Amino acid sequence: MKAYIAIRAEPKEIRPLVQSLAKFPEIREVAAVAGEYDIMAVTKGGTSITNCGDLLINRILKLNGVKETRTFVSLSEKALH
Repeated sequence: MKAYIAIRAEPKEIRPLVQSLAKFPEIREVAAVAGEYDIMAVTKGGTSITNCGDLLINRILKLNGVKETRTFVSLSEKALH
């Protein structure tokens, strides 16, 4: 399973959170973004729903500066190149 995790964060914590999330082995990609959320993280394919839940509840939501998350689970994907 692959999931996209949108994170709303305290403004002063965005850069430190991106750096912290980049070190998580389950995270394939992370970026500071503009819009309703501040950070978008993408899990590696093959991450189970249980592992994704553990990642969110026990790790991401406990990071300093995280205010809210929203998770989008990929149902299918197709590479465009």
